[in-house]
Amino acid sequence: MGIFGWLGLRRSPVKGGDARTRLAAVRALPVADQARLMDVAVGDADAQVRRAAAAKIAEADLLQELTRHPDAEIVALAREKLAGIAVETVKRRPLATAAALLEDITEASALVQIVLQADDQAVRDAAFARLDGASPSPTLWSTIVIQDQSGRFAPRALQRIDRRQALKEVVKKAKDAGLRQQAEERIAAMDAERAKPSPEKQRQERARCGEGLLERLRIEAVTDDLERAEEIIAACRQDWATAQEQNPEAPDDGLPHKVTAALEAAAVRVQERRAAIAQDQAARQALLDDWQAAVNDGVPEDDSQRQALLASWRQAWEVIAEAATAAQQQAFVDLCQGLAPGPAVVATATVAGDEEPPPQPVAALLEEAEALSQRDDWRDADAAFKVLDKRWLQTPGADAWRQRFLEVYAAFKQRRRDHMAQRDEQRSQRVAEMESLVAEAEALAVATVGPEEADARREALRDLQQRWRAIGPVPAQRVRPLRQAFRAACDAAHAPLRALYEAREWERFAAIPHAEALVAEAVALAESNQDHADEASLEALAEAVKDVQKRWKHLGPLPRERRDALWEAFKEPCDRIYERLQPLFAIRDERRVANLAAKNALIAELETQLDDAPLHVGATEADGERSMRTDKIKEIQARWKEIGPVPREHDRELWGRYKALLDRFYAGLRQRRAMEAHEQEENLEAKQALCAQMESLAETVEAFRAGTSIGGKREADFFDDMRNLQAQYRAVGFVPRAAMADLRQRYDAACGRIREALQEWFAARDAERQDNLTAKQAILDELTQLLSEEHAAWFADDVRRLQDRWRAIGPVPREHVDINQRFAELIRTWHQGQDDAAPAVIEVASSDEAAPDEAASDDDDVVERR
Repeated sequence: MGIFGWLGLRRSPVKGGDARTRLAAVRALPVADQARLMDVAVGDADAQVRRAAAAKIAEADLLQELTRHPDAEIVALAREKLAGIAVETVKRRPLATAAALLEDITEASALVQIVLQADDQAVRDAAFARLDGASPSPTLWSTIVIQDQSGRFAPRALQRIDRRQALKEVVKKAKDAGLRQQAEERIAAMDAERAKPSPEKQRQERARCGEGLLERLRIEAVTDDLERAEEIIAACRQDWATAQEQNPEAPDDGLPHKVTAALEAAAVRVQERRAAIAQDQAARQALLDDWQAAVNDGVPEDDSQRQALLASWRQAWEVIAEAATAAQQQAFVDLCQGLAPGPAVVATATVAGDEEPPPQPVAALLEEAEALSQRDDWRDADAAFKVLDKRWLQTPGADAWRQRFLEVYAAFKQRRRDHMAQRDEQRSQRVAEMESLVAEAEALAVATVGPEEADARREALRDLQQRWRAIGPVPAQRVRPLRQAFRAACDAAHAPLRALYEAREWERFAAIPHAEALVAEAVALAESNQDHADEASLEALAEAVKDVQKRWKHLGPLPRERRDALWEAFKEPCDRIYERLQPLFAIRDERRVANLAAKNALIAELETQLDDAPLHVGATEADGERSMRTDKIKEIQARWKEIGPVPREHDRELWGRYKALLDRFYAGLRQRRAMEAHEQEENLEAKQALCAQMESLAETVEAFRAGTSIGGKREADFFDDMRNLQAQYRAVGFVPRAAMADLRQRYDAACGRIREALQEWFAARDAERQDNLTAKQAILDELTQLLSEEHAAWFADDVRRLQDRWRAIGPVPREHVDINQRFAELIRTWHQGQDDAAPAVIEVASSDEAAPDEAASDDDDVVERR
């Protein structure tokens, strides 16, 4: 031990030895020794040892000192533990001593507890002042309004609630009528404000409308249909006026001036195009009038002059022919015919036959037109067609092939119309799908939701939003109101979820004290000084830690920011307890090995039972043996249940073997029972047939009693027939249990009818048997008298005569059949008394045995009752 150890001066393990030794010593120190733990946490050279000591410090003052420790991990650990105890400490201290702790509390839920429960009013005021920086949820503000008994904080907290659901909770639960009224007024104002769009939303709505109008006006700019252009401009004016009226508070962002200017410019453009078209029409008409006047004045007689004049007319007409009316086109044709009659000079000459190919320039134009007709960029293709048309009119020799060009252009326009119709149909279907989704969202918004349906409601909202996003494009003016309605419905459906999630978060914070209590309980178990040397104490420790772990599992979720730290704090002592329980686990492993051997023995015993048993269909086995075997297997099952668990690696394989054997046994048992059920059904049919024969016999006997002659039969013959049927009935085996009662009733009824019909015959027979009993009783008396004589051997002839008389007498009633035995015993006694005579053969026959017709009384039938 050494002199220093003997004097008590040996160095403490927490200050001597290597770091591993000091770490083990720190872990062994009791939690109550806070001063030594603080010394180690501050002064030990090893960081791991310092942190282990800091983890066991629980006093708030010491933890406060550790917040100034140079080790960042120790500071974080101290702050975390302070947060766990700071709330209760702050609630009990004045502000002067609690201010520093209060500064470390950042969780809004903890500050709410201090506001509502602190003893010092100054602490409560300071905590409420810190709540604004902690950004508490509306649910926490409503908690203050509802639970503030002083009335100091409730009005201010009510002004900070900006969520309708939280205000509804105040209306429902607040005790102060004034607070409830204020909450109702806030809800009404919030509903009114929510119904009214903000200026920014109005600006956005107006911007969406204006951008759509500008796009429509750009489309109008390239159309040649002036009537359609005027309709577009009028519709745009009406839509813009409606947008301005619906969004009066939208700020001026320059868009109104831009849209108004675009509308005016479009209107001016249409008027200018109308004036230009009218001017062109007048110019064409004036030119046609001049040409007509020249024709009226007389055409040149020289063909070359007429051809030159016609060529000049055609060249001038090609420039202005695109916008000519049908009447003007016809007038030009008539002028050409008047100048040079015949098809050769007609402007719209007949196209040459199919066998004549078009000229190369014309063929190139036709090929380009065919390519344009297959394009899907409709606007650009249409503009390219207009350019191509102008090139066509400027190409020499193209007039004769213009009809083909117009057919290609017409096919392009028809394909574009079909595409537009299909696009409009798709858009209508998408709008209908959107309306359906809006209806689903609105139905979801009005449905009530409880805590257990919160997750399902969230998944339903996600599904609705995904389906909404999957819908294709729709014109803005059609989708805008649907989108607004869908968003409003989704917001209304999600509003209850926010309150439920906040309530869940509150429950998670409320679970922190319970988790800390379980951590403390686990630490106490791990650091207990109780000696766990024997198995009973180890079992007790194992049960205790299992109970703690079970309660931890039922604790519920914890806040995300505290969850990992609390779990590590709980897991560490549990791991230490696990190390202390290793001897118990070794004992359990040994027992599992023994259980494995015991269960293997039971499986071998079960295999022996099954190998000896005829389990296949059709096998025979005595009922007693079968019952004994079944009882034995049930006993094996009971013993199996009493044996404890086996090693995990053998559990599945062992259970599979055991279950396969039991399945084999019970499968054979079920097959045997099925065979027995089939046999019982056959027996039922046989007994029903015998009952039918018995009923037929009853009818015959009843007819015989009424005086009908039945083939010379007498009563004894009918009795024999009944006994034969009864013997056959008894020879048949079991019947189904459900049919036994009805079958027995039918059988007894038929036998009863026969006995009733033969009642007189039975009465006469019974009287005769009674007389026989009297006669035999007299013979017994005589024989008894002879045996009482001194020389009974002298009366041998008399005994033989008595035997002859006995045999001549018929049967007696069954209840007195023992009289035959008494007679035989008396005869045997007489013979045993004759020492000098040879034994005589005792020929005493039972009257019941001698008369086969009296073997069994009809009242003593044995009928199987299964």
